[in-house]
Amino acid sequence: MSKTKRIFYSIIVCSVGIIVDFVLSAVKLYVGLRSNSIIILSDSVHNFMDGIGLSIAVLGFALMTKDPSERLPEGFGRLEYLSSFILSVLLIGTGVYFAYSSIDRIFYPYPISFTWLRFAIIAITALAKLLLGFWFKYHNKRINSGVLKTAQFDSWLDFGITIMTLIGFSLTVYTQLRLDGIFGIILSVIIIIGGIKLFKENIIAILGDKIDDETTNKIYEKIIRHTYISQVENIKIYDYGIGRRTALVTVEFELGVDLNTIKTVIDEITAEIQNLFELEIKICIKGGRDERDKDKTPQKTEG
Repeated sequence: MSKTKRIFYSIIVCSVGIIVDFVLSAVKLYVGLRSNSIIILSDSVHNFMDGIGLSIAVLGFALMTKDPSERLPEGFGRLEYLSSFILSVLLIGTGVYFAYSSIDRIFYPYPISFTWLRFAIIAITALAKLLLGFWFKYHNKRINSGVLKTAQFDSWLDFGITIMTLIGFSLTVYTQLRLDGIFGIILSVIIIIGGIKLFKENIIAILGDKIDDETTNKIYEKIIRHTYISQVENIKIYDYGIGRRTALVTVEFELGVDLNTIKTVIDEITAEIQNLFELEIKICIKGGRDERDKDKTPQKTEG
């Protein structure tokens, strides 16, 4: 699948998730307001934030199709990190607000209006999140996207959260314990933890995260095995956002290799690295040396 088709495929898959999340959020908001349940309202906001998160992902994919400008030669990919950073701050703030509201519900409880119809509606929303997770998993097999993998995990996590919401909502009928506030605090903590994790990931990405050594080593192994390459050094990878990673590599050819052969080898390396690691590679050529001298090391002389 070409890069352009992969991007549009990802946008379509994520768009379905956005629609589902916003619909589920609206349904839970209605039920939460009608039943006066803080935990259902918290779950509604959580789904809304999931929809915003997928919208940011779609924005990132869309920006991948936009050509870099003269002022921004590396493109607009880092806008995704900035948008996610803002989302993480909102997520933490939302979690803190609902934690405060849940504590207030414990000390000053409100009557919960429980009906089995509302219970059934929330149960259907839980099933929808479970199926949405399978939707992301199925399509991720075709394009192997980190965004879809995260969305899959998040959908199944939300399924568990909604089941917890159902338990808390239904038990309010059979007990005098203020479970709505207690479960609301638990859900608020989950939202805050998710926001802090997202905050940490994106602040590191904005400041410039170190590419893992495993990726660097794999690139080295792929390049050094090519014929006529005698040395690979100075592998540096720069992350300019989704789909905008660039690797700078210095290679050394054996002596006596003609220019046409060098060009052919460079083209082969470029195509291979781009396909395997989904990054652009720029190769600098260092002065060559004879293959017979490849493993020689200078000998120390005693004087």
